[in-house]
Amino acid sequence: MSARFFPFIAGLGLALALTACSSRYDLAPPPGGAQVSVAIKVPEGGSVKAIEAKYLSDRCFPPQQGPFNTYGSQVLKVKPQRQGDSDLYQARLDLDGGSVCHWRLAYVEVGVRYWRAGKLDLAGSVREDVTALFNVDRQGERIDELPEAVRTRKELLLNAHYYPYVSGAGSGSAVIRFVASGSDYARGPAAEHLVFEPQVERKFVARMSQDAQGQSSILYPDGSHTPAETWHPNVKKLEAIRLGGTSAP
Repeated sequence: MSARFFPFIAGLGLALALTACSSRYDLAPPPGGAQVSVAIKVPEGGSVKAIEAKYLSDRCFPPQQGPFNTYGSQVLKVKPQRQGDSDLYQARLDLDGGSVCHWRLAYVEVGVRYWRAGKLDLAGSVREDVTALFNVDRQGERIDELPEAVRTRKELLLNAHYYPYVSGAGSGSAVIRFVASGSDYARGPAAEHLVFEPQVERKFVARMSQDAQGQSSILYPDGSHTPAETWHPNVKKLEAIRLGGTSAP
């Protein structure tokens, strides 16, 4: 055999070995294993995002970059399926990610995207998504310190009210964010059902504006202004306006 073929064969063998090696570390859930269900109720004008399921391993570590090891991680994106003609989307995720790494499901990020700002009667070039995070890590830190109700609950429900907030309008680079009144995070190491039902308050939009002197303020849906001391509006004030009560200062 010509010597010029030896480097090619050696390289091919190395590539095949690396491929076989890497496949041992991929997610490989065992059939029939325990799962968690995920349900997402999509508000009017939105579209469901792919679920991002993050698996952790304390056996397979990333390259060392500091004095402490961190968990190895893999992210699996799953497209939830629409249930008939409803606004409900569902998916199921394996708790055990398998492989030699013993991957375990730890975090589930869910979200809703508004592809067109017109759905919210807004004008903007950048739109953030409405998102929430579930922590279902059964081997997470300080589980024993959690209240029993948190440790044992089987269903996690996140249904915060989200208020649109527009900044940079008129500059050609408006940004639409969503600020939550209520929690957008839930933890439950025994959870079997995850439910996300965001309440997007499309009629209660806060906007950042600037006066002739360049001073920024936040305009609330009731017509009131407050100085823009932070990057987000006063959520309690928005809640009070929506509920028809007295606005918080």
